[in-house]
Amino acid sequence: MVFSSKTIRFFLFSTAAVLLLGGCSPVGEEDSAGSVSTSTSSSEIGNGFTVKFDGTFSHTASVVIGQTDFISYTEGTTASTLSYPFGNPTVVDGMLYLPDTLNNRLVGHNTVPTNYPNSADFAIGQETLLDALAGASAFENYGMQTVTVANGKLFVTDWGNNRVLIYNQRPISGPGEADIVVGQTAFDLSGSDTQNNRLDSPESLYVTGSKLIVADSLNNRVLIWNTIPTTNGAAADIVLGHSDFTTKFTSEVNASTFNYPTAVWSDGTRLLVLDAGNNRVMLWSTFPTYSNQAATLVLGQSTFFENLPNQGNGDTPSQTSLSFSGQGGGLYSNGTQIFVADSGNNRIMVWDTFPITNGAPASSLIGQDDFNLLHQVITPSNKTFSNPTGVYQFYNKLIVTDTNNNRYLIFNSF
Repeated sequence: MVFSSKTIRFFLFSTAAVLLLGGCSPVGEEDSAGSVSTSTSSSEIGNGFTVKFDGTFSHTASVVIGQTDFISYTEGTTASTLSYPFGNPTVVDGMLYLPDTLNNRLVGHNTVPTNYPNSADFAIGQETLLDALAGASAFENYGMQTVTVANGKLFVTDWGNNRVLIYNQRPISGPGEADIVVGQTAFDLSGSDTQNNRLDSPESLYVTGSKLIVADSLNNRVLIWNTIPTTNGAAADIVLGHSDFTTKFTSEVNASTFNYPTAVWSDGTRLLVLDAGNNRVMLWSTFPTYSNQAATLVLGQSTFFENLPNQGNGDTPSQTSLSFSGQGGGLYSNGTQIFVADSGNNRIMVWDTFPITNGAPASSLIGQDDFNLLHQVITPSNKTFSNPTGVYQFYNKLIVTDTNNNRYLIFNSF
């Protein structure tokens, strides 16, 4: 599917519930975004996550957030419900931040829940946990997605307003007021554009050291700021996916192009980009230093010149294939392992080490019993997903954004 219209993307958001009815690390805290502080131990990131395997992959979640049990998938706007959460959550100093996209908010838990049902403690972007208003200001948003924290600052993609919000001190209560806007020159603007200081439907971001990396999804590019912006509308330094800052589309499929990138991660040396429209993950073994720099290798395809979902095998996935089915997907790494939310196949793929060859097979998975099961929507349970779009690992836990089921699942390392 070609991602070419924000109208199509919003339609997918607003009809998700209807469709569903039819069917290791440095010492110190990584602040979830690669900027190491010395306030906590390295165990917050962890030394890896082990998936249970007993003939079939049978890892089950221990906690659900957004539902009262593992079989429900209703949406709502309360302290204990969610509506189409999308993108990566994050944990910092024991506090959990979760995108709640169609409720136009981040929900905050003062501690990571260890049982269920559970309730959020506050909302960023809304006055109360019963509100879901959209808007464009320093207090409001129109579809918060991936969130991360680095150097004490909170960063979040505001998809519908075509911008990134930066809170210079991460909010620990609601509603929060952003200090800097990226992608717009003022907080009350929301239009989309190319150029080096504009965005169109950014799905994801990441921070490593002093660098801000944004998946500028409908502009089919990734933008990199070499220093964290401190003024509104700051211009990016590097663009990946195009040779300039004004191009929006390309029909080519190669090591330098994207079709709707939806997730990014970096440790300051390596860079990962989930290229959803091309059903692949791109890896740069050294961090890009100039625009349109080519990737080093690719996952999900055998070469840089292929882009079919499941490598042309239709609905049948494999240990080496990916499919994002027009919905986007997510990824995360702890510096050793790579976790990919393979949304079209309703599974999380895990690579236990960084690959060194194109099309390398995943080591394990969560959400399916084996690598070759069809991708059909499955009845919600403690081990299944419907369109997972985010993943995040900390300590011995893995949090998965189970978008169409309006919930987050927490898995413990086996």
